[in-house]
Amino acid sequence: MNTVFRSTFAGVAAGTALLGGLSAPAAAYAARPAVRVEVQTAAGSGCPTPADTSVTPHLDGSGFLAVYNAFEASSPPNGNRFCNLTLKVSTDAGVHVGLRRITYRGTADLGRNSRGSFEAKYFWAGGPTAHHPGYSRTGPYSGDWERVHELPEVHWGPCHEAQLNITQTLRAKGPGEAYINVQSTDAGYASIFEWVTAPC
Repeated sequence: MNTVFRSTFAGVAAGTALLGGLSAPAAAYAARPAVRVEVQTAAGSGCPTPADTSVTPHLDGSGFLAVYNAFEASSPPNGNRFCNLTLKVSTDAGVHVGLRRITYRGTADLGRNSRGSFEAKYFWAGGPTAHHPGYSRTGPYSGDWERVHELPEVHWGPCHEAQLNITQTLRAKGPGEAYINVQSTDAGYASIFEWVTAPC
């Protein structure tokens, strides 16, 4: 899937407070370049083929949803599910894209002493890896969960075109029944990525 949308600082609520290390010239950038996002590869028990994954932009152009059709784990029988996703992210010459916040939300239904957990990491090809703080809970529990990763500094990709790699794992473990998923408000399984653009 190839998605084109606009990315701008206008939708960032707290300006410099949220963007941390952004310089004044970057914060003032107003060209609003188009950002193109394409799913290159998807692999793993949580996203077996690219057809199981889609990329949907935020309405305000400040990020995207990576939506999965089969990303859930249960015990028994499927205790672990993982999804390795590669996105091609491209924009205008002389511009780069930076991750600033990633949110995962989901539901869990865990019997007594059963455990559900989530882990994620993401990196631009050739760059350092950012690790999501993750989620872990021991039952009994039935309800929603959420984890927000506010990066201390914007995680910038290379200029113009970059490959964003995302690895995510869900685990469900007994002794009793255990279930956990990553879920968006429209009942699709989704991770929520927010980013900004600036000259490079």
